Amino acid sequence: MRKHIFLTRRDVPLPNWREAFPAARIQNHDVLGTKLAMPGEAMIWLHVDNHVHNPASLVNTLRESAPGCPLVVLTNIPRDEEGLAVLEAGATGYASVLAVAGLLRQIEAVIEHGGLWIGPDLMRRLLQGFARKEARPQAQGRLEKLTPREREVALAVAAGAT
Repeated sequence: MRKHIFLTRRDVPLPNWREAFPAARIQNHDVLGTKLAMPGEAMIWLHVDNHVHNPASLVNTLRESAPGCPLVVLTNIPRDEEGLAVLEAGATGYASVLAVAGLLRQIEAVIEHGGLWIGPDLMRRLLQGFARKEARPQAQGRLEKLTPREREVALAVAAGAT
């Protein structure tokens, strides 16, 4: 069973953290840059608040301080752009700091089984972007099979013409 380390600027951990992981270690962000755990030994929960201007940079620093440890970013106000940035930097999860204890344990389970945790809004945005990206080449390929006149008519119909 993994240890849990919550990195935060808070003096007191949130009750949902303690409820989910009673034995978790709570540390201040000032430990960044020091070795936090042996590879794969702990799960790191990084709380980013309004004072953290570049969460992705913190994720990069933590990836060096705790190699091989899964890293979940907990944010005060979830934003898609921030979520994408921290996931791209190597985080294995992104969620609200106010996630209830049961959800925190669910996040842990997903990540322990090799998954990635993101909220439903960000997941929807990613899937929509992927669907749009995939639809374009297929539509272009189909249009190329049409005669010039058929292509003209198809494009006009797609634009709303009768």
